[in-house]
Amino acid sequence: VVALPLGSDRERTALLADVRDADIVVMVATAGADAQSAADIGRVCSDARVMTTAVVIRDRHTTEDELARTLAQLRPWALMVVVTSDATYVEDLLRSFR
Repeated sequence: VVALPLGSDRERTALLADVRDADIVVMVATAGADAQSAADIGRVCSDARVMTTAVVIRDRHTTEDELARTLAQLRPWALMVVVTSDATYVEDLLRSFR
């Protein structure tokens, strides 16, 4: 599970190296947050043939523009995108992959 945005350059480099060995990568972002690093993760996943999923957590104060901006950053890099207002959905989704 990758929480967006990514941390420091060192954390980012380590994470991208780990992604190559994964079976699936789940990117989680809050609607309105910067999710541009999804492109870096997506490129690595695409090259390594790793399946990608994205979850966007939207609260009741999120505007349509904020949601659209986050989706535009994630959508090209995820095979499945889910928008939810329930943060516990991520746990349920991860459980389903077991």
